[in-house]
This record gives sequence, structure tokens and C-alpha cells, in this order.
Amino acid sequence: MKFDLPENIADLKRSRHERRTTIWRFVVSICASFTALYMPLEYIFNFKHDLFFYISTIFISLIYIIDIFISLLNTRFKKGEEVLDRHNTRTYYLKHFLVTDIISAIPFDLFFNHPVCIIFRFLKLYKVNNFMYQIKQNEFRYVGYLTFLFFSFWLIHSVHWIGCGWLTLVGIDSSMNNISNYIQAMYWTSTTLTGTGYGDIVAITNLQRIYAILVQFFGFGVLGFLIGNIASMLTKKDPAKSQYLDNMEKLNNLIHYRELHPGLENRIKDYYTYLWKKRLGFDERSFLAGLPKNLKTDVALYLKKDVVEKIPLFKGADSKFIEEIAIFLRPLILTPGDRVFEVGDEGKEMYFIVKGNLRVLSREGKLLAVLSDGDFFGEVALFNNDPRNASVEAVGYCDLYILEKKEFNQVLCKYPEIAGQIAQKAKQREG
Repeated sequence: MKFDLPENIADLKRSRHERRTTIWRFVVSICASFTALYMPLEYIFNFKHDLFFYISTIFISLIYIIDIFISLLNTRFKKGEEVLDRHNTRTYYLKHFLVTDIISAIPFDLFFNHPVCIIFRFLKLYKVNNFMYQIKQNEFRYVGYLTFLFFSFWLIHSVHWIGCGWLTLVGIDSSMNNISNYIQAMYWTSTTLTGTGYGDIVAITNLQRIYAILVQFFGFGVLGFLIGNIASMLTKKDPAKSQYLDNMEKLNNLIHYRELHPGLENRIKDYYTYLWKKRLGFDERSFLAGLPKNLKTDVALYLKKDVVEKIPLFKGADSKFIEEIAIFLRPLILTPGDRVFEVGDEGKEMYFIVKGNLRVLSREGKLLAVLSDGDFFGEVALFNNDPRNASVEAVGYCDLYILEKKEFNQVLCKYPEIAGQIAQKAKQREG
């Protein structure tokens, strides 16, 4: 049976809409970033006589105007965790972004050469910051990297603005060209922010000294934020790897205080390594426990659909049965030579093989059968309430799913046709 979760057409449309919106926001962010970097230089070095200045200013104003209309027509707009409807989307946009979008779209710098014109254009960065916040919410699995990326974005712009501010205070050195003046300002900014301060470029006036003090305090804050975020990224490991390292540390502590046979120690190491390499070291049950019933069923079914598809018993089974049984399947990993159960053990579970081979042995140790991917076993003792009539041993590493007796009876009582198939198989094996 090939089992696939049904696709939600509304979700697909929403996904395509969000992709288009993300691309447009990326375009707007590039324009805002270019404006934030170029306009201070235009004011300091007076680029207004250049044709590029006029073309870029008009082009970016057009982009900002188009963005206003797109934002008004956008049917989805996130405010924190809440997804707003069409009416509230417009209300939220009108309240929080419309004024700043309109002001930033007006090319005041074409008519006035004043620093306030730069501030008006910078207002678009307020919306860019909101874009970044939404991206981090949507792509939460990469939140550490995104935080570092966005921090770098703001740091680059801040260093640029500080350098331009210093150029404004000290003035342009006519003995150097524009590029050399800018590089020298960046040199002063970097040495002041990092606290290096070689002393070859010094503040002379009181205003310059106050500016340098403020930049130094800003540098302390940036350094603290950077160190904190890097430490946070290093500590947020992959959960499977984190579990692996934790298990290996426990093993190391055990070996330190108690003697373990080298062969047994290696088996434990191999087991933990197998869990990590196969991405099986993270138990999803604790995560599923916090979900509502319907969502829990969908997630469990998606995570376990591979095993469901491989088991011939489930071919043609009712979808409700598959949904219910997926909730109760619990993973089990076996290492080579591990016994699942012995002859005479009480039958409390049945097993489904996801991957691997197992030997079925008689009481005398005779090989009765070899089970492989998609097979199930252990059902005989459950049906008859008898002790195990054979032993089962793993040939190599095996991935299994367990269905305990209580859930086994609960599910099969609702689906007698599946119970009949299992009972028939149990009679064949018993005979």
C-alpha cells in the first residue's frame, strides 16, 4: 500500500503566496539597504550632480510606492503569533506602516540637501526589521544562523553610518580622494568600536570626543551581543547529537567508577553511534504529548508512514485503523545478537520490522525462520495469552516498532478484519 497524507490545496496556495511575498520583501530590503548605505555618502561627498543619483532615487521611490499597494492587497500579515484576516491585515498595516512607507517613498533628497531627508528614507528600515522578525518566526529551525546573519546586516550598516558621522564631524581631507577619506573613516570606526585605538586618528574638538565616547560604548554592547549569540549557537546542538554526547559522557562516567568488559563497552558505543548516525536518538513521544489529538495523529502518521507503507498486513487497511495504530507504535533498536524475547517469556508486545533481519529459534536453538523488512512477529502469544513459543534474535542492527498488548487489543477490537488476518498468521506459525 502506498500511503500519502492528503495535500491541502489551501495550504499549497498559501505556500506559493508566501514565497512570492518573501521574494518581494527581499527586493524591498535590498532597495532599503542600498538607500541606507548610499544616501549618507551622497550627502557627504555631494553626488547630486551624478545621473546615477537621479536614476537610483526615482527607481527606489517607485519600488516603495509599489510596496504600499502590495502591502494593502496582501491577505496575510503576521503580528507576533497571530495570523490576521484580510480586513485586519489592512487595519494593522494602516496603523503601523502606512505613514512610514509614504514618507520613505517621497524623494525629498531630490529637492533638499539636508540630513533630515536621509532620516526620512531610513524609515523603510523599520519595515525591513519587521520582515526579518517574520523570517525568523517562519524559519525557526535556522533561527541561530538567521540571528547571526541579521546581526551582521545591522552591524555593517551601523559601522557605515558611524564612519559617515565621523566624516561629517572632521570634514573631508582635500589631500585625499573620496575613497581614501571613506577608508580612513572606516579605519577610525573599527579601531574605536573594538577598543584598539592606535592613536593615529584622534578626536580634537569636544563634539568629536563625545562622539568617540558614544561609539566606544556602542562597541561594548555589540561585543557583548556577539559573544552571547555565538555561545548560544554553539550550545543549541542537534538534539540527536546532543543525546549522543550525553550518553557517551554517562558511559565514560560509568567506566570511570565501575569496571566494564571491553567487549560490552564497545557494544554500548556502537549502539549509541548507530542511534546518532540513523537520526534515531531523539524520542518524539515527548513532543507528541504536547499536541492536540488530531495534530498528534497527523504528526505520528507522517513520522511513521515509512513503516506503515512497508508492512504487507496494512495493504488495503482502513485509513482510520492506520491512524490509530500509528499513535501507539513505539520505536525499538536492536544491536547484533540481541534477543527480543526468549522461549517461555510472557507475551506483552508484538513487533513490526522496519529494517533489519531477525532469526526465529526453537527451544533447542534450531533456526525456524528469518524475518526481514515489513514482517511482524510476537502476535501468537498475544492472541493465545501463552508464553513465547520461540526465541527471536537480531542478526544485525534492527529498527523495530512495538505495539503493546493493551493497545493491540484496543485497536483490533475496532477492526475485526485486521484481527482476522493476524489471527490467521498466528495459527500458521503456531502450527
